[in-house]
Amino acid sequence: MEEHRDANCGIGRMLEPGTYEYKEGKYAHFFSEADLLAHFAGTQVMETGSYVETLVQSAR
Repeated sequence: MEEHRDANCGIGRMLEPGTYEYKEGKYAHFFSEADLLAHFAGTQVMETGSYVETLVQSAR
């Protein structure tokens, strides 16, 4: 599996590989480009890219 370059990957409680609950009721899933293209196989992917965001984990 390709390592994720996103610094937010791994913040919070892991629900499944690549998916984290970083705040109660707030979830983030991190795809590598290869995972993304495989997940949406059969569709026309017009563009991929990144969006820089900082996730803030809530205290539990």
